[in-house]
Amino acid sequence: MRTKQRQNAKQNTHPAAQNQDSLPHSQIDRPDSAALHAPVSGGSDSASCESAQHSLGYTIRRSYDHLSLATYLSALLLLTACVISLLAGKYPLSLGKILAGDAMQLQVLLTLRIPRTLMAVLGGFALGAAGFVFQTVFRNPLAAPDMIGVSSGASAGAAFAILFLPASAAAVTLSAFAGGLLAVGIALGLASAAGSGSIVLAGIAVHSLAQTVLMVLKLTADPERQLASIEYWIMGSLNAITLSRIPFYCAVCVIGLIGLFLLHRQIILLSVDEAEARMLGVPVGRMRLLVLLLATLVVASVISVTGVISFIGLLAPHIARLLTRDNRLHTLTLSGLLGGILLTVADILARTVAASELPVSIFTSLLGAPFLLYLIMSGNGGGRHVE
Repeated sequence: MRTKQRQNAKQNTHPAAQNQDSLPHSQIDRPDSAALHAPVSGGSDSASCESAQHSLGYTIRRSYDHLSLATYLSALLLLTACVISLLAGKYPLSLGKILAGDAMQLQVLLTLRIPRTLMAVLGGFALGAAGFVFQTVFRNPLAAPDMIGVSSGASAGAAFAILFLPASAAAVTLSAFAGGLLAVGIALGLASAAGSGSIVLAGIAVHSLAQTVLMVLKLTADPERQLASIEYWIMGSLNAITLSRIPFYCAVCVIGLIGLFLLHRQIILLSVDEAEARMLGVPVGRMRLLVLLLATLVVASVISVTGVISFIGLLAPHIARLLTRDNRLHTLTLSGLLGGILLTVADILARTVAASELPVSIFTSLLGAPFLLYLIMSGNGGGRHVE
């Protein structure tokens, strides 16, 4: 009788238990192993697990596809804007004449349009990526490159060159580059002496100091020539871009961008609480200093050539986050692409909508000011942390 009961008990054993007994020990103990995918019949828990895995995989694939689509579309839009930028202007170019070898068309294309378009794409990409870095590191959605004084320092440096150095575009560009780096160096030095938490206050102080120097320089400028040059430089324009002016600054910009992309994981970790970042092995103070120096190098290399261009560093990261809903490497790349689109389109409008060329910042401000009001009205611009 007992022998028959044991046989009946074995026959009534649940198939899931039999399958589990036949699995290796490692598959039973580890929930993320192939045991989750083993064919199990009659188990509601295993079915739920398989359904959750399928749902998670679908969500990840959908998110990745969404990011890829936004990136590809942005790259396509940027390429289209580049083609239009090469052909549009006061002296319109024709693709047919260029291919036919027209000497004047080729000269305009090679000496003016290609350098200008290259600077618009690279400059916009750099400002958008740098804006993403500043907003992430400071955990402030309204953070911009001038938060630590780079734009105001570059403006003061350019004004100094216009007033006191030999009249040349190279002198103005180099002086603006040095002024931007000097302003940020002073801000970071003050913050290092007072503690890392005071870097924003140090930047505001240096920004105010640089603006004061700029006002004094304007007062001493010749109202007919020098003052107009200073004001036009501050408004930003790409009309003076030539092939001989941009190689050094483009190289500096590219080096800075490469550094930022290599440090993208550390940049994201700087957006969390400092204690958590240190637990994850990030030297917060030194890494923040290095990242801010690289971002400053990128911004200074652009605005020293183009002048101050507003709102690109604010607009592009916000639009990228609205599209991706996250704060990862894809968002950094998309911020750069959108910045390139914004600056290229603004430059096209600057040289086509009026009889004389207008400053680029007029059009970037026309886009940026309403967007800033939207952020304020929607409650997303109140200085909350960027997640």
